[in-house]
Amino acid sequence: MNTFATLILTSSLVLAGCESQNLLDSRTIPDRPAYGKETIAVPPPHVDIVNPDPRGADGGVVITDQVVGTWTFTAPPTVTQVERKTADFDRFSLYTGIPAPADTPFLVLTVTRDRASTVEADTDNYRVSGKREYVMNGNIAQEWTGLTKAGAGFCELIVRKPGPAGQTGDVCHALALARTEDEQKMALAILSSIVWTPRP
Repeated sequence: MNTFATLILTSSLVLAGCESQNLLDSRTIPDRPAYGKETIAVPPPHVDIVNPDPRGADGGVVITDQVVGTWTFTAPPTVTQVERKTADFDRFSLYTGIPAPADTPFLVLTVTRDRASTVEADTDNYRVSGKREYVMNGNIAQEWTGLTKAGAGFCELIVRKPGPAGQTGDVCHALALARTEDEQKMALAILSSIVWTPRP
């Protein structure tokens, strides 16, 4: 046998040995679970019916927005609160100590649907020096500050709920007339405590 034939035969044997050890070419038995015929019952998610009649009386979508809550404020025990209720508003007049019949309140808080500013409507008696809108205790507050014609400092707030409920619902209207420094500090503390809390 010549040398060339021996090299070819040796190469063929080496290749045949490598081919038999390749794991990719070997047969494997698939390992699959045994599937049963029983259906697993999955309960449907609970869905609340928000609007059972989407047509409404006029064919439109019925949206009822009845957010119920309470406007509250915090005042020290030295402050006398006089409440007056009508069909249109709920008003608290706050006095320092026990008021005399001729005394005027240093702060008046009114829950009403009227959103008109008192100081902007009465420019003869109120000189507005500052106006801003900001978030206070989670609500939107419009604020006017300045001096009255007599020289007393004032701060008017109209506080409304955020979102769509604040565009049409009631607001807390507050007007403080601070004649002394003590009244000013007390009025600012009470004004900053105004908050609207929804009832469950």
